[in-house]
This record gives sequence, C-alpha cells and structure tokens, in this order.
Amino acid sequence: MRLTPDAAWALTPRELAMVLRPHLAPAPLDRATLDGLLRAYPDDPPARDPPWRAP
Repeated sequence: MRLTPDAAWALTPRELAMVLRPHLAPAPLDRATLDGLLRAYPDDPPARDPPWRAP
C-alpha cells in the first residue's frame, strides 16, 4: 500500500476497505474445484443398506 503512517490512520473505514479489498478477496471458484466439491459433497448421497442387513 505504501502509505505513510499518517495517511493510513487518516483513512476512513470505507477507504481502508477499498485499499485492502484486492488483498483480502478470495480467488474465484474455478470449474475443476467446483466439480471436486460436488463429488466430495453430493446433494443426494447414495442409499445405504439398512443397518439390520449384515454384509
């Protein structure tokens, strides 16, 4: 940011948020990551056998 201490302390909260936003924002989710999350956490998990059925 290369602000002097006086300039940094003079920032309003809104100005500080604007200055910090590029450093704090997470990277956007790409398709490969989304596909991996969908496989790991499916909306409809596979049905399991009832607990009284022995394998």
